[in-house]
Amino acid sequence: QGAGGLGINATSVAREMGAHQIIVIDGVPERLELARGCGADHVIDMNEYQEPFERINRVKELSQGRGADVVVEVVGLPAVINEGLNMARTGGTLLELGNISPGQMVPMDPAMWTWFSKRIIAVSMYDPWILPVALDFLQRTRDKYPIHQVVSHRFPLEQINEAFEKAEWAGRQTAITRACIAP
Repeated sequence: QGAGGLGINATSVAREMGAHQIIVIDGVPERLELARGCGADHVIDMNEYQEPFERINRVKELSQGRGADVVVEVVGLPAVINEGLNMARTGGTLLELGNISPGQMVPMDPAMWTWFSKRIIAVSMYDPWILPVALDFLQRTRDKYPIHQVVSHRFPLEQINEAFEKAEWAGRQTAITRACIAP
């Protein structure tokens, strides 16, 4: 769920780790195209599948009715957590990375976890040993995946306010995957 910087990187990592089928969901065409280039087998355009039940059904259709083994949530909106749980197969896992802002709530039905043996694993930080592993991955795959395109826009320091205005902010989607300030 989500084809921003984290979602694009997760796509290429999943491909390199041998994931059988990778489905990426987003509503920005440029991001979906980048996801394809980084290993997505299928993309679900939120402009075409506007309702959560449509996206859930599409994931199930693409997985022969089973649902996803692992759903990675990197959107950062609490409302997509239930959607992700419903996309996961019985015994599946929701890997929660996107919701990092305190105070946001979402109603949930814990019986769904129990009856369908679903897990939620939340991750917000990483151990220092992962940095050289990640850098090695980027080095090894730099000619295989266009991961460098994750930084879609560059702004000089003098335009930092404009960068914030144009970048995705407060749930508003834009074509900017990641903006960087290049002094």
